[in-house]
Amino acid sequence: MSSISIPKLVALVLFSSAVSVGSTATIMRYAPELVPIPLPEPDVQLKSVVAPTQLLCDAQIDWQDVEGLSTSFNLRQDSTVLIMLTTRVSYDYQVNDPHAVAFVFINAYVDDTRAEPHEVCLTYMSETAGMGQTVLFHVAGLKQGTRSLSFQWKNTGTARGVLRNTVVEIIIIPARNVM
Repeated sequence: MSSISIPKLVALVLFSSAVSVGSTATIMRYAPELVPIPLPEPDVQLKSVVAPTQLLCDAQIDWQDVEGLSTSFNLRQDSTVLIMLTTRVSYDYQVNDPHAVAFVFINAYVDDTRAEPHEVCLTYMSETAGMGQTVLFHVAGLKQGTRSLSFQWKNTGTARGVLRNTVVEIIIIPARNVM
């Protein structure tokens, strides 16, 4: 015995009475069908990028591209882009210089536009530290089309910085949904 909801039963009775002729009633049998309904593409797009096992930022360097952490993505319409970088940060401890630390700063770029905020400091580490860090960058007013995402970093410390388990999430929000 199949179950039928009350609203469907009421609709079935009303429809059956509407098609009755004279003293003869036509009984309609309810048989659910799966009908493919085309759905619009979702407004918000997501893309994930997983970096290699670890990213190494040499000591005392000026701004350089972060190798292995770039990608491209497509904007179906004018949009605002949120870029969430999540990583575990540490540095190479140096026995010959126990006071050496890494000061790793990072920027995100969409095409040639530097995302906000600028020059985010990921680290100030002691030799026992190794902490998770999530940074949210954003770029508003991007036009429809294919865009590239890249990162640059610098290290003003005397120890090499290490980023592990790095994931970048790109969240694309159409401009019409941004206030």
